[in-house]
Amino acid sequence: MPSLVLCYAPQDEPFARESGRYLEVNLPMGISYTEGVVSPDFDLIEAAERALSAEFALVLLSPDSVPKTWRRETWEPVFFAKPLEFGALLGFVLVRPCRFPDLLRRRYFFDASQDPLAAMRDLKRWLMRPQPLIPRPAAEPSAGLNELRLRIADQPGVIDGVDPDLAYKFATDCSADFEAVHLLDCRDRSRAGIVGDLGSAMGLQLPGTLDRNVRDLHEHCRDRRVLFVLAGASPEVRDVAACGGRTSVILTDRADFPSDPHSIAFAIRQFHELLETNPSSALRSGWAIVAELKSAGRFAEIVELLEIMAQASRDSADFPALSRIEREQFWMQDYAEGNVSAPPHSATDAVQLVFGFALT
Repeated sequence: MPSLVLCYAPQDEPFARESGRYLEVNLPMGISYTEGVVSPDFDLIEAAERALSAEFALVLLSPDSVPKTWRRETWEPVFFAKPLEFGALLGFVLVRPCRFPDLLRRRYFFDASQDPLAAMRDLKRWLMRPQPLIPRPAAEPSAGLNELRLRIADQPGVIDGVDPDLAYKFATDCSADFEAVHLLDCRDRSRAGIVGDLGSAMGLQLPGTLDRNVRDLHEHCRDRRVLFVLAGASPEVRDVAACGGRTSVILTDRADFPSDPHSIAFAIRQFHELLETNPSSALRSGWAIVAELKSAGRFAEIVELLEIMAQASRDSADFPALSRIEREQFWMQDYAEGNVSAPPHSATDAVQLVFGFALT
């Protein structure tokens, strides 16, 4: 976990603690509040030099912390040369107006003297992606957008019933507040499907049972500041969206963005539609989806899909198809119980999804 040392005067401890709490809920970072405290025999320059042993250091500027006399031969090496020497990143936060070298404004500088929350947001973005800051014109956000920023950008959280247009605007305008933003079409998706889609979006394989996958997903999300916009999820499955950790989630009632026609979710949606009109074709496409799910390591969804396919075979009295599906279910059960060390192979060796793309 990266470390951050705050350098400040004792009079500025309330600001240091408040800003530290803001950063800690948003970032996986260990913050030291004691190493860089200014004292009569330990000035701000010395505190900053000591703080450079951490990955990040922040110098809080105020009338109580700055030296009475700024000697360039003293502060310039510490503020400019030594961060490069130690491989540390040094930032400056103006807590209250005071006298300091203007050259510091050309570094990583955050003015909290007028709008502390705006400064903390900029500071969080910098710590998330350390790079030179680009001045942004101030814009007054709408009431709805500002509420979302307060509830799920300034802190992790889950918010339901958001208008899709507002959700997508927030995902665009506030994307810099997150490591990544993922928009998922959750119409007609089951718990296993949503968990699989969430894991896939984060590059995480979830090969276990649904309960285990939910635990693994939540553990993976613990220290990742990501945003999920889940559109069209039914009320019965929304509980799995509460990933916890530092993840934020927006739930909308409608999916107003086009679905990816090459996604597993799209293929399963087409499978269900085809099941209503042409069960035999649906079963063929189901085997193709099973193969794709195996290649993605999404075995909880395979179990779920196979049961739907088995029921469709029973309803249509297609007993040869049912026999093949039951063999696959048997192999999946063996894998789930640890009787085989590798995923079972499909009962069908070569399949092709009927919706326009081949599976390998």
